[in-house]
Amino acid sequence: MSEAMNLLLSLDEIVQPTEGPIIIDGSRKIIVPDSLKRIGVQFDHNIETVTFVCPRYWDGVDMSTMDIYINYIRADNKAGAFKAVNVNVGENTETMTFDWIISRHVTEAKGTITFLVCVKKVDAEGLIVNHWNSELCKDCYISEGMEFDAIMEISYPDITAKIAEQAAAIVDDSLSLVLGTGVIE
Repeated sequence: MSEAMNLLLSLDEIVQPTEGPIIIDGSRKIIVPDSLKRIGVQFDHNIETVTFVCPRYWDGVDMSTMDIYINYIRADNKAGAFKAVNVNVGENTETMTFDWIISRHVTEAKGTITFLVCVKKVDAEGLIVNHWNSELCKDCYISEGMEFDAIMEISYPDITAKIAEQAAAIVDDSLSLVLGTGVIE
């Protein structure tokens, strides 16, 4: 077994990381750094990218050549799947990295987001050739946010009314001068 795979297998024994990518270890466990546990604020859209590091090979099968999905269930029990982007083989060739861009569908509901990584290969007839899943992860969440319609409430209507009166007076004075009914001082 390679040194990189041994390291991935031993990650269960290491203290929870505070920074870095999400790691899928050699036992399929997802290890989330503290800095990534909040993967978004409610209503965010395509502004946060989460990077994963995962074993490239599983039982001799090269998973970097397959489709990689992040399947998730929001706190309101609505589910979705994101096809991973930027799939790359690591420098040591035993690992691969890929990204999950957090969309509005993921962030619409505040609370815990449950997800796993699914890697699969489908043949020309649509039959599944290979299918691999990580364990479920329930360590991440969407924090509460706010969303407003494009309605703007006037905070100081007395100031707004005063400005409107002054503008109307300027227009009246200008019209009077143009029409020759005004007095020039």
